Amino acid sequence: MPLFPSPRIATRESHSSTVRRLQIFVLFNGQDTTAAALRTAADFVAGLGGEILIAAAQVVPYPLPLNCPSVNRSALVSQIKGAVSQSGITCSIQKVLIVYTRDDHDGWRSLLPPHCIVVVGKPGGRSPIQRFRTWLSAKFLSRLGHEVLLA
Repeated sequence: MPLFPSPRIATRESHSSTVRRLQIFVLFNGQDTTAAALRTAADFVAGLGGEILIAAAQVVPYPLPLNCPSVNRSALVSQIKGAVSQSGITCSIQKVLIVYTRDDHDGWRSLLPPHCIVVVGKPGGRSPIQRFRTWLSAKFLSRLGHEVLLA
């Protein structure tokens, strides 16, 4: 019996299952602002081989059950499609994630994976209240550990 065992042949395993693609999450917060955010996300992933995902947290008021939201799902999907066509981007959207929630922050917490890149469209001519809410959402997301880009 040899004192030292024969060396094993080293094989390289494919790590494609463990390698993650770059994912950019665009938050849906209106058709115009989402279109601007989609353009920014498309510029960001151009040449990097990443994918764009749209996340929409639809707030349902308390008198209604969560399975009966005030906004029809098909109307929300058509608004998202309108934002995609308005943006004019040529890369494809991989997924649209929709969650119905009582609070948009809880919705973002459940939709987004930890430490991801999030693009939020800034409301241009909207009211100061809408701009403040966008700022609060961006601040909340950065506190959760996400990288937030304002478009």
